[in-house]
Amino acid sequence: MEGPRSPRPEEVVKVLDFLNQSLRKDSGWPIHAEYPNTLTLANRHNMRIITDQEKIVSHAVVKPLVVKTPEFVFRVGLIGSVVTDERFRNRGFSRNIIESCLDTCAEQDCDIAVLWSDLHDFYRKMGFEPAGSELAFTVDKEIAPLLEGAKYLNSTKVDPGALLRLYSQHSVAGARSVEDIRKFLDIPNTKLYTSWDPNGQLLAFAIEGKGEDLKGYIHEWGGGVSKLLSLLTFIYLQKKTPFTFITPSHALNLIRSLSGLECLKGYLGLIKLVRPERFLKKLQAYAVSVGIPQFMCRCEGDKYTVGIGVDTAECCDEKEVVKLLFGPNIEDSDVFFRFQNQTKDKLKKLLPLKFWIWGWDSI
Repeated sequence: MEGPRSPRPEEVVKVLDFLNQSLRKDSGWPIHAEYPNTLTLANRHNMRIITDQEKIVSHAVVKPLVVKTPEFVFRVGLIGSVVTDERFRNRGFSRNIIESCLDTCAEQDCDIAVLWSDLHDFYRKMGFEPAGSELAFTVDKEIAPLLEGAKYLNSTKVDPGALLRLYSQHSVAGARSVEDIRKFLDIPNTKLYTSWDPNGQLLAFAIEGKGEDLKGYIHEWGGGVSKLLSLLTFIYLQKKTPFTFITPSHALNLIRSLSGLECLKGYLGLIKLVRPERFLKKLQAYAVSVGIPQFMCRCEGDKYTVGIGVDTAECCDEKEVVKLLFGPNIEDSDVFFRFQNQTKDKLKKLLPLKFWIWGWDSI
């Protein structure tokens, strides 16, 4: 048995074959087509495999992503395509390979790691916690009139630069290039809906589906609220069936406009602090910038100290700190209830942090 380790260049094809057989056996496309910036030869140093006599039996991959927010810049390690050959399960391979991915995240100065799985108990043992927030609205009716004079399209044959310009207007977004978006548009099972003004300027866009993932979900979008609502009406008229529109909780104006629709609240994903000391220094600087200079959150070994001024609490469970920092409701963290009411009010002005991963970036 060898690994966890990065695949050698000549092994990458075998890695993709293993993933296709394990995760996409019945798909009409190869898995690397769904993740064009992740499952590539150029990213092999972020892949982790375990082999048995040169046969790949376990895999996971890291995709580093810079996420800019109004507060500061996150460096995030996204972890995905975690799978072990069923004949080699229950031997600790998945745990070993995830721990190796976390080491990779730390080596690349990632502040946090994020993955998506419903195996919460398994990943909690490695320090991950369901956190962050996601709102899922069911669009089952026309919610705004179509814009007079606007042109609506259902096609991926559009200028990726136009999409990037609207995407860049988000207050919380991962760093992307025009070439990134061009690759994303080629992902199988991707539908792109757009609206344009009479002068050919992009007004709004919405993206549904991503290979085997996010079918029936609008997971990326851009444009002003009124223009986006009109585009959602166009999508409903095109599909003639309900669909799900997901949004971060900090998109307050949009959420208010959708208040008449059925909404489910959920987690963004499973989050773990990777470089807590570095990350908490950024958080401290942010607290100063919003007028809470006495805020404190520091890490010494396994012990965290959180508070404002002399009102502090110690916690040896990193997962409780993650819930406090990322929510979705900071009151779900046991740490929160140790503070005086005045401190609680100040913490609510600071936390949870605005954080979001758009669907094309998820792995």
